[in-house]
Amino acid sequence: MGASGGAKVDVRIEDDASTKEQGITVFQKFINRDKVSAIIGPTLSNTASAADPLAQQAGVPVLGISNTAAMGITDIGNYIWRDSLTEAQVIPGAFKKAKEKLQFKTAGVLYGNDDVFTKAGYDVMQKALADLDVKVLGTQTFAKPDRDYHAQLTSLAALKPGVLVVSALADNAAAIVTQARQLGWSGPILGGNGFNSPAFIKNAGAAAESVMVGTSWNSLSQEPANQKFLAAMKKSGVNPDQFSAQAYTGVLILAEAIKQSGGKTGREDIEAGLGR
Repeated sequence: MGASGGAKVDVRIEDDASTKEQGITVFQKFINRDKVSAIIGPTLSNTASAADPLAQQAGVPVLGISNTAAMGITDIGNYIWRDSLTEAQVIPGAFKKAKEKLQFKTAGVLYGNDDVFTKAGYDVMQKALADLDVKVLGTQTFAKPDRDYHAQLTSLAALKPGVLVVSALADNAAAIVTQARQLGWSGPILGGNGFNSPAFIKNAGAAAESVMVGTSWNSLSQEPANQKFLAAMKKSGVNPDQFSAQAYTGVLILAEAIKQSGGKTGREDIEAGLGR
Protein backbone atom coordinates (compact mmCIF):
# COMPACT_ATOMS: atom_id res chain seq x y z
CA MET A 1 0.00 0.00 0.00
CA GLY A 2 1.45 3.39 -1.01
CA ALA A 3 1.91 6.28 1.39
CA SER A 4 3.09 9.89 1.23
CA GLY A 5 6.81 10.42 1.21
CA GLY A 6 7.42 7.28 -0.84
CA ALA A 7 7.03 4.93 2.14
CA LYS A 8 5.22 1.59 1.80
CA VAL A 9 2.71 0.59 4.45
CA ASP A 10 2.75 -3.05 5.55
CA VAL A 11 -0.62 -3.58 7.24
CA ARG A 12 -1.06 -6.12 10.04
CA ILE A 13 -4.63 -6.76 11.18
CA GLU A 14 -5.76 -8.35 14.46
CA ASP A 15 -9.15 -8.57 16.20
CA ASP A 16 -9.24 -7.07 19.69
CA ALA A 17 -12.68 -8.68 20.28
CA SER A 18 -13.74 -5.37 21.87
CA THR A 19 -12.29 -6.51 25.20
CA LYS A 20 -9.51 -5.11 27.37
CA GLU A 21 -7.79 -8.50 27.66
CA GLN A 22 -7.64 -9.20 23.93
CA GLY A 23 -6.72 -5.59 23.22
CA ILE A 24 -3.70 -5.91 25.52
CA THR A 25 -2.69 -9.18 23.83
CA VAL A 26 -2.92 -7.63 20.36
CA PHE A 27 -0.93 -4.56 21.40
CA GLN A 28 1.80 -6.73 22.95
CA LYS A 29 2.06 -8.68 19.68
CA PHE A 30 2.19 -5.53 17.55
CA ILE A 31 4.73 -3.80 19.79
CA ASN A 32 7.09 -6.63 20.72
CA ARG A 33 6.83 -9.24 17.97
CA ASP A 34 5.76 -7.36 14.85
CA LYS A 35 7.76 -4.25 15.79
CA VAL A 36 5.15 -2.02 14.14
CA SER A 37 5.83 1.65 13.55
CA ALA A 38 2.32 2.75 14.58
CA ILE A 39 -1.06 1.32 15.59
CA ILE A 40 -4.51 2.31 14.33
CA GLY A 41 -7.19 1.40 16.87
CA PRO A 42 -8.45 -0.17 19.06
CA THR A 43 -12.18 0.19 18.41
CA LEU A 44 -13.62 0.88 21.85
CA SER A 45 -12.57 3.49 24.40
CA ASN A 46 -12.82 0.77 27.06
CA THR A 47 -10.17 -1.30 25.27
CA ALA A 48 -8.04 1.76 24.53
CA SER A 49 -7.91 2.70 28.21
CA ALA A 50 -6.25 -0.66 28.94
CA ALA A 51 -4.09 -1.19 25.83
CA ASP A 52 -2.88 2.33 24.97
CA PRO A 53 -0.61 2.61 28.06
CA LEU A 54 1.46 -0.28 26.66
CA ALA A 55 2.10 1.67 23.47
CA GLN A 56 2.84 4.85 25.40
CA GLN A 57 5.41 3.03 27.52
CA ALA A 58 7.03 1.49 24.41
CA GLY A 59 6.98 4.75 22.46
CA VAL A 60 4.64 3.48 19.72
CA PRO A 61 2.27 6.06 18.17
CA VAL A 62 -1.41 5.10 18.43
CA LEU A 63 -4.15 6.71 16.36
CA GLY A 64 -7.62 6.00 17.72
CA ILE A 65 -10.22 6.17 14.97
CA SER A 66 -13.36 5.53 17.02
CA ASN A 67 -12.48 6.32 20.64
CA THR A 68 -15.07 8.91 21.71
CA ALA A 69 -14.95 8.82 25.50
CA ALA A 70 -14.53 12.44 26.50
CA MET A 71 -11.75 12.00 29.03
CA GLY A 72 -8.74 9.78 29.59
CA ILE A 73 -7.74 8.55 26.12
CA THR A 74 -5.26 11.13 24.82
CA ASP A 75 -4.39 11.94 28.45
CA ILE A 76 -2.58 8.58 28.54
CA GLY A 77 0.43 10.21 26.92
CA ASN A 78 2.02 12.08 24.04
CA TYR A 79 2.08 9.00 21.77
CA ILE A 80 -1.72 8.60 21.91
CA TRP A 81 -3.76 10.42 19.25
CA ARG A 82 -7.23 10.19 17.72
CA ASP A 83 -9.19 11.53 14.76
CA SER A 84 -12.60 10.73 16.25
CA LEU A 85 -14.81 13.41 17.78
CA THR A 86 -15.68 12.87 21.42
CA GLU A 87 -19.21 12.53 22.70
CA ALA A 88 -18.70 15.91 24.38
CA GLN A 89 -18.12 17.47 20.96
CA VAL A 90 -21.06 15.82 19.17
CA ILE A 91 -23.92 15.24 21.62
CA PRO A 92 -24.63 18.82 22.83
CA GLY A 93 -25.09 20.13 19.29
CA ALA A 94 -27.11 17.09 18.22
CA PHE A 95 -29.42 17.37 21.22
CA LYS A 96 -29.88 21.10 20.66
CA LYS A 97 -30.93 20.49 17.04
CA ALA A 98 -33.24 17.67 18.13
CA LYS A 99 -34.94 19.87 20.72
CA GLU A 100 -35.42 22.67 18.19
CA LYS A 101 -37.09 20.18 15.86
CA LEU A 102 -39.11 18.14 18.36
CA GLN A 103 -39.72 20.66 21.16
CA PHE A 104 -39.47 18.06 23.94
CA LYS A 105 -39.29 19.22 27.56
CA THR A 106 -38.75 15.92 29.40
CA ALA A 107 -36.61 12.82 28.90
CA GLY A 108 -36.14 9.27 30.09
CA VAL A 109 -32.53 8.04 30.07
CA LEU A 110 -31.07 4.54 29.62
CA TYR A 111 -27.32 3.86 29.58
CA GLY A 112 -24.73 1.11 29.94
CA ASN A 113 -22.95 1.50 33.26
CA ASP A 114 -20.15 -1.04 32.71
CA ASP A 115 -18.34 0.55 29.76
CA VAL A 116 -16.12 3.65 29.57
CA PHE A 117 -17.77 4.83 26.35
CA THR A 118 -21.40 4.41 27.37
CA LYS A 119 -20.81 5.87 30.83
CA ALA A 120 -18.98 8.86 29.34
CA GLY A 121 -21.80 9.28 26.85
CA TYR A 122 -24.32 9.31 29.67
CA ASP A 123 -22.39 11.99 31.55
CA VAL A 124 -22.38 14.21 28.44
CA MET A 125 -26.06 13.51 27.75
CA GLN A 126 -27.01 14.38 31.30
CA LYS A 127 -25.22 17.73 31.09
CA ALA A 128 -26.59 18.47 27.61
CA LEU A 129 -30.16 17.87 28.77
CA ALA A 130 -29.64 20.08 31.81
CA ASP A 131 -28.17 22.86 29.66
CA LEU A 132 -31.27 22.65 27.44
CA ASP A 133 -33.60 22.80 30.46
CA VAL A 134 -34.93 19.33 29.70
CA LYS A 135 -36.15 17.57 32.83
CA VAL A 136 -34.99 13.96 33.27
CA LEU A 137 -37.99 12.05 34.62
CA GLY A 138 -36.12 8.81 35.21
CA THR A 139 -32.82 7.02 34.60
CA GLN A 140 -32.21 3.29 34.08
CA THR A 141 -29.02 1.29 33.50
CA PHE A 142 -27.95 -1.96 31.88
CA ALA A 143 -24.75 -4.00 31.41
CA LYS A 144 -23.12 -4.81 28.05
CA PRO A 145 -23.93 -8.59 28.23
CA ASP A 146 -27.64 -7.85 28.83
CA ARG A 147 -30.12 -8.71 26.08
CA ASP A 148 -33.44 -8.04 27.83
CA TYR A 149 -34.27 -4.39 28.53
CA HIS A 150 -38.03 -4.71 28.98
CA ALA A 151 -38.04 -3.82 32.67
CA GLN A 152 -36.00 -0.64 32.21
CA LEU A 153 -37.95 0.47 29.13
CA THR A 154 -41.32 -0.23 30.72
CA SER A 155 -40.33 1.87 33.72
CA LEU A 156 -39.20 4.79 31.56
CA ALA A 157 -42.17 4.66 29.18
CA ALA A 158 -44.58 4.77 32.12
CA LEU A 159 -43.18 8.22 33.00
CA LYS A 160 -44.34 9.51 29.58
CA PRO A 161 -41.16 11.45 28.72
CA GLY A 162 -41.01 13.59 25.58
CA VAL A 163 -37.97 11.69 24.35
CA LEU A 164 -36.02 8.54 25.21
CA VAL A 165 -32.25 9.07 25.48
CA VAL A 166 -29.90 6.08 25.16
CA SER A 167 -26.15 5.65 25.52
CA ALA A 168 -25.26 2.19 24.20
CA LEU A 169 -22.92 0.29 21.90
CA ALA A 170 -24.30 -0.76 18.50
CA ASP A 171 -25.38 -4.30 19.44
CA ASN A 172 -27.17 -3.16 22.56
CA ALA A 173 -28.62 -0.13 20.77
CA ALA A 174 -30.43 -2.18 18.11
CA ALA A 175 -31.98 -4.47 20.70
CA ILE A 176 -32.99 -1.58 22.96
CA VAL A 177 -34.71 0.30 20.14
CA THR A 178 -36.45 -2.85 18.89
CA GLN A 179 -37.74 -3.73 22.36
CA ALA A 180 -38.85 -0.14 22.99
CA ARG A 181 -41.02 -0.27 19.86
CA GLN A 182 -42.38 -3.69 20.83
CA LEU A 183 -43.46 -2.22 24.15
CA GLY A 184 -45.35 0.52 22.36
CA TRP A 185 -42.86 3.40 22.53
CA SER A 186 -43.45 5.28 19.28
CA GLY A 187 -41.76 8.52 20.30
CA PRO A 188 -38.31 9.83 19.34
CA ILE A 189 -35.11 8.21 20.59
CA LEU A 190 -31.83 10.13 20.86
CA GLY A 191 -28.66 8.06 20.72
CA GLY A 192 -24.92 8.49 21.10
CA ASN A 193 -22.04 7.46 18.86
CA GLY A 194 -22.84 3.76 19.23
CA PHE A 195 -25.85 4.28 16.96
CA ASN A 196 -23.65 5.48 14.07
CA SER A 197 -23.54 2.26 12.07
CA PRO A 198 -25.36 0.69 9.12
CA ALA A 199 -25.41 -2.46 11.26
CA PHE A 200 -27.63 -0.65 13.78
CA ILE A 201 -30.11 0.36 11.08
CA LYS A 202 -30.03 -3.13 9.56
CA ASN A 203 -30.57 -4.89 12.89
CA ALA A 204 -33.19 -2.46 14.19
CA GLY A 205 -35.05 -2.28 10.89
CA ALA A 206 -38.30 -0.31 11.04
CA ALA A 207 -37.71 0.27 14.76
CA ALA A 208 -34.90 2.68 13.83
CA GLU A 209 -37.45 5.21 12.49
CA SER A 210 -37.53 8.37 14.65
CA VAL A 211 -34.04 7.64 16.04
CA MET A 212 -31.78 10.69 15.92
CA VAL A 213 -28.02 10.79 16.47
CA GLY A 214 -25.19 13.23 15.83
CA THR A 215 -22.38 12.11 13.56
CA SER A 216 -18.90 13.31 12.65
CA TRP A 217 -19.24 12.19 9.01
CA ASN A 218 -21.77 13.35 6.42
CA SER A 219 -22.20 10.72 3.72
CA LEU A 220 -23.90 13.27 1.46
CA SER A 221 -20.98 15.70 1.46
CA GLN A 222 -19.88 16.72 -2.03
CA GLU A 223 -16.36 17.58 -0.90
CA PRO A 224 -13.77 16.01 -3.24
CA ALA A 225 -12.11 14.13 -0.39
CA ASN A 226 -15.41 12.51 0.59
CA GLN A 227 -16.26 11.64 -3.00
CA LYS A 228 -12.85 9.98 -3.37
CA PHE A 229 -13.48 8.03 -0.17
CA LEU A 230 -16.93 6.90 -1.34
CA ALA A 231 -15.51 5.78 -4.69
CA ALA A 232 -12.80 3.75 -2.93
CA MET A 233 -15.37 2.08 -0.67
CA LYS A 234 -17.65 1.27 -3.61
CA LYS A 235 -14.75 -0.29 -5.48
CA SER A 236 -13.99 -2.41 -2.42
CA GLY A 237 -17.63 -3.47 -2.03
CA VAL A 238 -17.92 -1.79 1.37
CA ASN A 239 -21.02 0.02 2.65
CA PRO A 240 -19.19 2.75 4.60
CA ASP A 241 -20.17 4.25 7.92
CA GLN A 242 -18.66 6.90 10.17
CA PHE A 243 -16.07 4.45 11.45
CA SER A 244 -14.99 3.54 7.92
CA ALA A 245 -14.53 7.24 7.17
CA GLN A 246 -12.46 7.78 10.32
CA ALA A 247 -10.32 4.69 9.61
CA TYR A 248 -9.69 5.84 6.03
CA THR A 249 -8.77 9.29 7.35
CA GLY A 250 -6.52 7.68 9.95
CA VAL A 251 -4.39 6.06 7.25
CA LEU A 252 -4.11 9.40 5.44
CA ILE A 253 -3.07 11.07 8.70
CA LEU A 254 -0.29 8.53 9.30
CA ALA A 255 0.84 8.96 5.69
CA GLU A 256 0.98 12.72 6.22
CA ALA A 257 2.94 12.20 9.46
CA ILE A 258 5.51 10.17 7.51
CA LYS A 259 5.67 12.91 4.90
CA GLN A 260 6.13 15.54 7.61
CA SER A 261 9.01 13.53 9.07
CA GLY A 262 10.83 13.54 5.76
CA GLY A 263 9.73 10.06 4.73
CA LYS A 264 11.13 8.42 7.86
CA THR A 265 9.03 5.61 9.33
CA GLY A 266 10.50 5.06 12.77
CA ARG A 267 8.22 5.27 15.78
CA GLU A 268 9.71 8.53 16.98
CA ASP A 269 9.66 9.92 13.44
CA ILE A 270 5.94 9.26 13.05
CA GLU A 271 5.25 10.67 16.49
CA ALA A 272 7.12 13.85 15.53
CA GLY A 273 5.24 14.00 12.25
CA LEU A 274 1.87 13.72 13.99
CA GLY A 275 2.77 16.71 16.14
CA ARG A 276 3.58 18.96 13.19
